[in-house]
Amino acid sequence: SPAPATITILKDKIVFKNPNNPKFFGKIVPESFSPFAKNPTISKLMLQMGRVEEVGSGMHNVKKYLPLYDKNASYEFVDEDFFSTVIYLSGQIGGMKGGMKGGMKKPLTNRQSQVLLLIENNNNITIGEIADKLNINRSAAQKHIEILKKYGFIKRIGAAKGGYWKIMDKR
Repeated sequence: SPAPATITILKDKIVFKNPNNPKFFGKIVPESFSPFAKNPTISKLMLQMGRVEEVGSGMHNVKKYLPLYDKNASYEFVDEDFFSTVIYLSGQIGGMKGGMKGGMKKPLTNRQSQVLLLIENNNNITIGEIADKLNINRSAAQKHIEILKKYGFIKRIGAAKGGYWKIMDKR
């Protein structure tokens, strides 16, 4: 289809749509779904940009990571002529509470979210490895770690060498 992929951002939801060759027609339940590339052109571009680890991981990643941004958000996937992903927001962006004055939530920056996800995937990761994976210098990685520690998102358990990171669930 020559129709473009679209992202529509509304106050209470975000809707992603892209042309599709539907196989199932209707809502998809991620737990009972075998992924396949719905749009090979977009899939190839996202792989080359390093924005996805593998084709077909999008639904799994939405389910896994959405609570980090908005703990009360929900989602749905619809397989029709346009494949749609709808993220319903609760208005509580920055799902993990930080230690800011007045009980306000500290939203994570994109880079801090990336650091947190790297730690979630490997709690033994070093600052040097974080810097390498994110293509930033060590001091920038250290700064993001310090902010995450300051606001209570992560905690270092044990020594700098031989210890590990613990994600503090403050959602």
